[in-house]
Amino acid sequence: MSNRKLISILTFSLFAIFMQQSAFAHKYIVIEGEPVLDFRLPSLQIKTDNGFEEPVLGESNMHEILYNIPIDDSEPVPLRQVPTLYITERDRDTNEHWPVVINESISAENTTRGLVYPGSPNPITIADWIKGGDSTVKIKTLRNGMSKVKMKIKGLLPNSVYTVWQFNLAGPPGPFGGIPSVFTTDRKGNAKMERIVPFNMYDVVDNLLVAYHSDHRVYGGTPSEVRPQGGPDLHFQLIFDIKGAQ
Repeated sequence: MSNRKLISILTFSLFAIFMQQSAFAHKYIVIEGEPVLDFRLPSLQIKTDNGFEEPVLGESNMHEILYNIPIDDSEPVPLRQVPTLYITERDRDTNEHWPVVINESISAENTTRGLVYPGSPNPITIADWIKGGDSTVKIKTLRNGMSKVKMKIKGLLPNSVYTVWQFNLAGPPGPFGGIPSVFTTDRKGNAKMERIVPFNMYDVVDNLLVAYHSDHRVYGGTPSEVRPQGGPDLHFQLIFDIKGAQ
């Protein structure tokens, strides 16, 4: 191999390494999560002497049980009792299958219909709800204009379904990093999510919101089956203030 060809190969290799490193040259900025009881659309309430009321962070009793807000005239239920859908149930006469609403827990007496994991804590209180304050988001702005985001979740509800939503400085909100924006917590309520998004987070995003799905279901690009911005089956639990970190 000639010296000229060897120099050319070495130059190209060094240039490629430099470009790869320079694209990730900026340092991570760490943003701490803050617990919330609602965000723009009330989705939680507590039972008081005056009936059901929305809880107020820092004012309501920490041991109060959290209930959903039904959209119909049904009675509010604790978050652990929000109904979900059983896979299907067959009509023996027509042989057709239909989704069935259930809210039972797994038990020896009800093994086929009891598909809702009972979970812990049960019931869910305000004190349980606000334990995610040690969660963090780390954002690195890349030289190519993109952003690398690492979300580290700590202390949310164990073995539960969550989604992450991006509320923008302009325009409608959407699923963070595209669909799916879903994670499930482990037995300690911890989880991780990583995304590279094709824009500068600080130029586009106002907040990132983490939402708990009390019906154990997700709906793609729509937060709730019932309401476009949330409902009795979705409850915002954690917020990361992206705009405030600048």
